[in-house]
Amino acid sequence: MKSQVLHSNRIAIVAVGTELTTGDVLNKNASWLSANLVDLGYSISMHLTVPDDRELMEQSLKFAMNHADFMFVTGGLGPTSDDFTRDVLAKILQRKLVWNEEAWNNTKNRLLSLNVEISESNRQQCFFPEGATVLKNPNGTAAGFYSNLGSCVIIALPGPPNEIAAIWCSSLNDILSENVPSSQRTQLYKLTCLGLSESRLGEIVEQHLKDSNFLLGYRARVPYVDIKIWYPPNRKEELDSKWIPRLKSSLSTWVIGENDYDVAKELSTELSNLNQPIYILDTVTDGSIYQRLLGGNDKGINLNIAISNKRIPSSQTPGIQLTVDGDFMTGDWSVALVINEKTIQYSSTCRYKGAEHRERFKTLVCESSLIEVHKQLRQLITQ
Repeated sequence: MKSQVLHSNRIAIVAVGTELTTGDVLNKNASWLSANLVDLGYSISMHLTVPDDRELMEQSLKFAMNHADFMFVTGGLGPTSDDFTRDVLAKILQRKLVWNEEAWNNTKNRLLSLNVEISESNRQQCFFPEGATVLKNPNGTAAGFYSNLGSCVIIALPGPPNEIAAIWCSSLNDILSENVPSSQRTQLYKLTCLGLSESRLGEIVEQHLKDSNFLLGYRARVPYVDIKIWYPPNRKEELDSKWIPRLKSSLSTWVIGENDYDVAKELSTELSNLNQPIYILDTVTDGSIYQRLLGGNDKGINLNIAISNKRIPSSQTPGIQLTVDGDFMTGDWSVALVINEKTIQYSSTCRYKGAEHRERFKTLVCESSLIEVHKQLRQLITQ
């Protein structure tokens, strides 16, 4: 895909489908596409969602094209009467729809492989705007396509997420990568913090990075806040040597990790290296700690769980014991780790208390317990 606008890489994503606007289906495609496009160095200018309405679709697509260099359109390429994305795009492109025999053969082969009867309506999936490049769909019957209109590249994809992923992996990723050399791709640095509000963190970050000219962003996800810094590759050394040390110093009390840090994964690795069974006594998080450790485990950790109000006596239970206790009404909680007859303990009071904050209490206790155990376990191991 050799676009006429290699100097600019603004992306608009338009999702088509009444099932999206009514809330029956969550629009995961926009999120997935955005994350992958940002990794390639593109900038997301907007997300739009429109129902299966020709007039609204046309208005929305024209609006998106005026604010983007690449417009992705997802959905509406199927075989039914409410699938008319190709018709609307053909009208906007001012091109007729033409038959593609190769696409028809792929569609028939796909249906036959699934033992699905070939219907006459499937033929409509094999018409494309004249001059468009067809994108083969390895996971479905609806091929995607792309075409230029002026300075905008229009890319149409089917709606099912697994089909978008298949087209992306088989062709689209490589095609789009050609437009942005790796030396020009914006990079992302991320700091994860705990214990300070998003607004206060933002004030500190803005104060220390006000002259950096980096693009800054924030994401609050209970109980964490992520600080995001986008920077050009040629400024990485400057970021690492000047700005990050300054930021870490000012936020040292609250910084948990950077970039893709996951405390559950780190702790799972440390525990698995000890090669002992693990018993979790959890009266607070309803098994969230177990699930977090299990999700972070990639080394076959020997993990057993018991949810109880009583501790397992260490004399009767060999291995590692992790006990989490607390009261969501008072906000008080504690965590203890018994390993090799040594005990690590930590207690605190959560700012979330009362029945209305129970879920937030559970989440904060879960993550805080993992963080404290990991921090003190590393100290214990190095002694």
